[in-house]
Amino acid sequence: MGLELSTKQIAVILAAVAVVSVSAAFFYVYEVRYVPTNSMDGEPQDYEIPTIPKGSAILVQKYNNQSDIDSLKVGDVILFYNSDNHLDTVHRIINIVKDGDGHITQVTTKGDAKSSADSPIGPSVIHGKVVGVSKELGGFVHFVQSSTILLVMIVVIILVMVSVVWDIIKIRRNEGQ
Repeated sequence: MGLELSTKQIAVILAAVAVVSVSAAFFYVYEVRYVPTNSMDGEPQDYEIPTIPKGSAILVQKYNNQSDIDSLKVGDVILFYNSDNHLDTVHRIINIVKDGDGHITQVTTKGDAKSSADSPIGPSVIHGKVVGVSKELGGFVHFVQSSTILLVMIVVIILVMVSVVWDIIKIRRNEGQ
């Protein structure tokens, strides 16, 4: 008298586990953000990320340790907490200061469309490096990041989970009859 699941139910459960696992791994390493300003929409630069148009989606590789920070170089675009305006900011590195061991101790950034540099920052406020830009996905990301759509997505996920559990309970009840 064990729990018997149909092939369809097993497939749904395996698919759900796979989606959750892959999503968790992806979002542990990467973060998707929407760029609402034109501070990086200047003349294209001769770097890995040439420019970031207003309204773009960006893919940020999260940096969690000094080794990640030490890999940064002038020209990289980073996501960091800007204490000047109390917001997360996406700007290009224009200067790096290292200590005697070669560890980055200070970074100066500037938006490509800005005339002046930002205040220097320390490694502790750097969230990560921008590794991808998509103007086309920007509107979609902005829509998904709105609080209403997040609430709807959470409710849908909960309903799917309740439905799967309910099916399992019905199967167990039928086995007892």
